[in-house]
Amino acid sequence: MNPVLEDELKVVLRHSRDVITVLDGEGTVRYASPAIEDALGYDPEERVGRDVFRDLHPEDRERARETFRRAIADDSGTEYRVEYRIRHADGSWRWFETVASSDRLESIGGYLLTSRDVTDRVERERELESKNEQLTVLNRIVRHDIRNDMSVVSGWLELLEAELGPDQREVVERTVRVADHVVDLTDALRDVITVIEESGELDRRPTPLGDVLDAELEKARLAFETARFDAPDVGDVSVEGTPLLSSVFGNLLRNAVQHNDSETPVVTVGVDAGDDWVVVTVADDGPGVPDAQKSRVFEQGTTGLESGSTGLGLYLVETIVTACGGEVSVRDNDPRGAVFEVRLRRA
Repeated sequence: MNPVLEDELKVVLRHSRDVITVLDGEGTVRYASPAIEDALGYDPEERVGRDVFRDLHPEDRERARETFRRAIADDSGTEYRVEYRIRHADGSWRWFETVASSDRLESIGGYLLTSRDVTDRVERERELESKNEQLTVLNRIVRHDIRNDMSVVSGWLELLEAELGPDQREVVERTVRVADHVVDLTDALRDVITVIEESGELDRRPTPLGDVLDAELEKARLAFETARFDAPDVGDVSVEGTPLLSSVFGNLLRNAVQHNDSETPVVTVGVDAGDDWVVVTVADDGPGVPDAQKSRVFEQGTTGLESGSTGLGLYLVETIVTACGGEVSVRDNDPRGAVFEVRLRRA
């Protein structure tokens, strides 16, 4: 290596794991630091004399080249930053971020570039964007289709109530309350999605866990008369949540019965309240969740709204629980069935 070049770069190389590259004005590599071997699998000596843009993804190549042109045409010392995909020695594509200084290093006759692998960050950002797009589409459907239909149902039920006797009216009144609750949930869902899209955070509030579970258990018992639901007295326990927590437990209770092959499904709800966390379990005696699906069961909704029998409901469960600062997981029940575990912060 050129001794002058070595002197100017050795301090940087000693303290940085980033890839340091020196290019001439045409974009030809004059020097590549040893870090390139760990980052991209290339021998640094073999990079010398190569057009650096040759290994960039075709969709990113011209944008990166134009950024470099603007950098070397600027004599103000400004730093230019660009993200692009570059081919790894194994043939895969990695996302890199490069910072190029407009200062020309006269002693080595080239321009200094500092690059780092940002593949993990880019993939996380894209995953978040995909989830937000799904939430936006879902919000539009919920707000338009479900809200409108439930409003019509409520109107018809109120007309029917006037024609019925006292016993039938009680059933209609309970049904109207459920329909009104669904409409309220669509409003809450809109607010949550708006907050997530704008700031990525959710304004959580203390939520009485017993009230939420009791209401959802009552609805589940009315909807599934052949099933048995066992649940403890929760007592005075509040968690950090939103009104959408009812959707979490409603989905899990319905899922436990709808995908159960037992003649009389048994669903057991457990609550373990600690000082910082409250763990709620919903266990069933159905066929369970295959091991190969456990890691994906909450993500199936991200493939689209037509995601199969469990995809959308469990996708919503994971989305809402995560927005509340909690966690959700699934494991096998003993001797058979599945246990869904929801961990929420205690308020």
